[in-house]
Amino acid sequence: MMFVCSNSLAANQKSYKPIRTEVSLLWVIPYLAGVITAGRYVAANIIELEALVLIAPDEAYFSGNFSLNLPTEKRFIPFATIGYGVCIHGVGFFNVGGGIKIRLKEKLGIRAQGMYWSNDVSGIGIFAGISYFF
Repeated sequence: MMFVCSNSLAANQKSYKPIRTEVSLLWVIPYLAGVITAGRYVAANIIELEALVLIAPDEAYFSGNFSLNLPTEKRFIPFATIGYGVCIHGVGFFNVGGGIKIRLKEKLGIRAQGMYWSNDVSGIGIFAGISYFF
């Protein structure tokens, strides 16, 4: 099983506007699987609720996550996330992870993260991708 979650990029620099929503496209390394995520801030660029869809060759996963972006004045934003999801066959799973986001421009960034999931088969995944935020 493969799984990923995403977080919104947060930065408090004067040159960056506060983020309200992020849409991301991630790849599960080394597999050919893609993830589409959408997140929405609920508190001051720190706390975020998100939904995601992971499309793998033989499976699809859906998850809701709660994320915490550590406050920083820099382009590099560490984050932690936890959530619960279900695969297309109805098997539920918990996930926990974290990583770093790098804001490249006002509306564009990249993200790298690790994730541990637990259900009937537990595992660890590494994910990387791009984010568009507004």
